[in-house]
Amino acid sequence: MRTCFIFLLVLLGVPAVAAPENSPAGERAFAVTVFCGASRETAEPYRQAASDLGAAIGGHGWTLVYGGGRTGSMGAVATGAKSAGGRIESVLPRILERPSVVFPGVEETVVVETMGQRKAELQTRADVLVVLPGGFGTLDEFADTLELARFGLLDKPIYLLNQAGYFDRLLTFFEHVKNAGFASDDGRPHLTVVTTVDELVKRLEQVSREWEASVEARARPSAAN
Repeated sequence: MRTCFIFLLVLLGVPAVAAPENSPAGERAFAVTVFCGASRETAEPYRQAASDLGAAIGGHGWTLVYGGGRTGSMGAVATGAKSAGGRIESVLPRILERPSVVFPGVEETVVVETMGQRKAELQTRADVLVVLPGGFGTLDEFADTLELARFGLLDKPIYLLNQAGYFDRLLTFFEHVKNAGFASDDGRPHLTVVTTVDELVKRLEQVSREWEASVEARARPSAAN
């Protein structure tokens, strides 16, 4: 159903999901959307990786955009970003707007009505999107984002953290989908797979430099006026 809907959007000429409108350089930080799980049973290595990523996001002065949870990898990435002085923007559906669920002290919280609206908001606010190991919700977000990219409706870098081979079988399944004739590619042309947080952060640093250059380039004509 989702694929049919996206195909219809393409036929109708609906524009791609755009990057957030940039203010003059320096007024809006580079935004990293992170998709990850909130299960309290998340194994420690995955929580630690999320925390390390959050600390790197905050330490670089970037903005963390995520699903708003306070437990599991969601809580870890937010805690890491907050401890490093980073800005956090959370997006959550109204059904989850409860103190036991929501991470406290974020700079901005967006409450939406549906999970679909949540995904769209997380995608729209991002300059780059990162998928960490997670459960069915994370897989849904990943598949939705990847499908938008495949149809040209989202033109932003997508990074998949394949920590300890977590996504190996999923990537193999994507190859099976292609080989069975259900897709023209296995998704790999539209995302970058990394295996460590250090490698991921280096990639984000490069994307951030490119983003800053593009913001400055767009700001120059207006400054001349």
